[in-house]
Amino acid sequence: MPVFDLRTLLPGKISFEEKDLMFHAGDLWPRKLLLQRQGQKLKLPKAVVRPETIEDIQTLLAWANKEKVALIPYGGGSGVCGGTQVLNDSISLDLRKLNHIQEMNEESFYVRAQAGILGPELENALNQKGFTLNHFPASFAISTLGGWISTRAAGQLSTGFGSIEDMLLALTVVLANGKILETKLTPRSSTGPSLTQLFLGSEGTLGVIVEATCQIHRLPQERDFLSFSFQNISEALSGIRTLLQKNIFPAVVRLYDEVDTQMALSEIGVEASGNLLVLVFQGEKEMVEAQKTVAKKLFSQKGKELGEKPARHWWEHRFDLNDKKMTQILSQEGMLLDTIEVATTWDRLELLYTEMKKAIESEITVLAHFSHFYLTGGSIYFTFVGSTEENKVLEKYDRVWDKAMEACLKVGGTISHHHGVGLLKKKWIQKELKEGWEILSQLKKEMDPNGILNPRKLL
Repeated sequence: MPVFDLRTLLPGKISFEEKDLMFHAGDLWPRKLLLQRQGQKLKLPKAVVRPETIEDIQTLLAWANKEKVALIPYGGGSGVCGGTQVLNDSISLDLRKLNHIQEMNEESFYVRAQAGILGPELENALNQKGFTLNHFPASFAISTLGGWISTRAAGQLSTGFGSIEDMLLALTVVLANGKILETKLTPRSSTGPSLTQLFLGSEGTLGVIVEATCQIHRLPQERDFLSFSFQNISEALSGIRTLLQKNIFPAVVRLYDEVDTQMALSEIGVEASGNLLVLVFQGEKEMVEAQKTVAKKLFSQKGKELGEKPARHWWEHRFDLNDKKMTQILSQEGMLLDTIEVATTWDRLELLYTEMKKAIESEITVLAHFSHFYLTGGSIYFTFVGSTEENKVLEKYDRVWDKAMEACLKVGGTISHHHGVGLLKKKWIQKELKEGWEILSQLKKEMDPNGILNPRKLL
């Protein structure tokens, strides 16, 4: 691989230092962390490139395409599916220096920013002007705008304001041959299939996202909280479905199963049995009061009101379980920890929960919550945690995922709601996409004929 050509191609923007290569060897995929714990050496990129302009990326891709050198786009490194794992000789394309806000339009309510900007950098700039993106994934502090788009991310306020695909208006992408594709900024267009949507969830396999335009919102005038407990999942889910199908969408709706409920309530000293429901309302004061009144009346029919304390506590501590805590747990011998996020329609949602929980708990302790709700259904977020003999850790980890994914597909759920695919779920993506798999594969071959863009991921 002629990587040393890079010194003259992009002088001062290349690193061959071991600490940089180690950092860019992958993301926060728990299986990668388990491999490291067991002393297995990770394959490192041959170099790390830190472009400072879109022209730098064009130059790099044109060179890489000509030389057939693989590139792995890298944002915050917060992914948990192995989407940036180095598998063969490749160069890591670190986008973090492309972190500027290009335009904030207060008349048309949109922001145009470069893909490497971190969540807090973007949100703080918006807040200073009285705006918010309303996109808060759990990885908010360490994830980038480009990373959100490339994995089809969802944030904690998605029930009220949608996920990243609902916010995205236009894109600038550098293609494998170094050419630029810019999609047009309009509120909507009927000029054929959406090229903007094509790159959503593509995980760097079809092009390098370098800039995005997203809609924004005014900062809320009011934010209020409600909490309830339900003796069974069915009654709680039925209430949530009824509320949403009345076209009332709180900013946050989260329902915890019994195991997760006890963990959540023990932290704040609230005693309640069953399943905890937390609601967050935000917007104009009159709208918040109206939504809260309807929700309170509806959920009081079958649930026990717990006041605002559990919901407010969740809001104030929603980023506590961060990457540092996860890596700390996974540094302990024999420990296993990971999360599985799936989704389906209302008529199969409880069955999906029951079947997947049964499959996972046959191997390990599992807890779950429901979130990211829609008129048509919702998602479930499973967390499995436990320990086994260190020499059986990888075998058990893989077996949990096998059982969980097969149970999900059997019920008819999607195997990924917002974490993407990467390496972790590639084994099952063809089963989910069916005929669509071949169409996407053909697109990949046409757009990246030399296979330089994040090879062996997703497709």
